Amino acid sequence: MAEPVPTQITQGCDEIEDSAPCDEDDIQKPDVWGRLLSINKYFPSINLVEDEYSLGRGKKCSIIIDSKEVQATKLFATYSSVHFKIIRDTVKNYVYIQDLSSNGTFVNGDKIGKNKRRV
Repeated sequence: MAEPVPTQITQGCDEIEDSAPCDEDDIQKPDVWGRLLSINKYFPSINLVEDEYSLGRGKKCSIIIDSKEVQATKLFATYSSVHFKIIRDTVKNYVYIQDLSSNGTFVNGDKIGKNKRRV
C-alpha cells in the first residue's frame, strides 16, 4: 500500500550530508502524474505520485478522512472505512477509480457502483 503523501520536505538542507551547497530546487521531487482537486475546504488537494491510493476513514488508508472538521459534518457517517481506490496501471497506461464503499462513490455526479471501476 502506498505511504501517505508528504505535504512538505521532511529533511532540511542543512541535514543532508553533501559537500555541495544545498538548494531546495535541487532536491529530487517525485513525478506527479495526477491531482485530486478538492472542492471542499475540509479536504486538501493532493498530488498523486504513487501507483495506488485508498481513501476512507480507516487507519490503513493512504488518504485518511477523519479530521475533526470532517467528523462534524453530516456526511461523515456516509464515508466507508475504505471508500474508494485510485489505481494507476503503468502497463496499460490508464488510471481508474474503484468504488469500495457502502454508500456509493460518484464521478461527475454518476454513481460508479459497488466494486466497479471507472477509467
